[in-house]
Amino acid sequence: MDPTKLKAAIEALKNNDGDAALAILEELLVGNAAGEPEADPASDPSAVPADPMAAAASRALLDGLCALTGAKAPGEILAACTRMASRIAEQDASHAAIELSSRRELIAKLIDIGVETPALAWQGAPEDRNPCARLSAESVDSLRHRVALLSQTHKSISQGNDPPPTALTAEEEKLTAKMTRDQKERFVALRNSRRAR
Repeated sequence: MDPTKLKAAIEALKNNDGDAALAILEELLVGNAAGEPEADPASDPSAVPADPMAAAASRALLDGLCALTGAKAPGEILAACTRMASRIAEQDASHAAIELSSRRELIAKLIDIGVETPALAWQGAPEDRNPCARLSAESVDSLRHRVALLSQTHKSISQGNDPPPTALTAEEEKLTAKMTRDQKERFVALRNSRRAR
């Protein structure tokens, strides 16, 4: 086995680059499985390591990979690395789904509070609930913090000491006489919000 390739595979694993490590190990193991003969130092002088420590380092790297992957033999390293890469991919997908769910929930709360509007908070089809680019770029922790602060502010405003009056004056009765029920409710809400200022 080529010690430089083993070192490169270990470095790729340390850097969480499972695909690169997998490719390097696959190349090494396929080369060994294909029956590439081990170089005989007596017959091939170029196969003799330039440094006697290289053979020991190569063996140590192979042992390290076996210990890291739980493999008992070099042939099992590839299968172990493949399993690790698939587990990492599954965890990444799960993490992304959880983050998107949290982001959607927080954006919905911002809409309920009245800080965001659905037209600006979501992009694409409304039923897909895909966050707009601005809210996608904001971290989930920042969204949580914003929702917490704005929820407290919203509660304190909505729980004022004196509830605004809902009864209409005679003049307001005349104005709202021809309005529908929804229009009257909006009129009263708008009037009350102006009086609360």
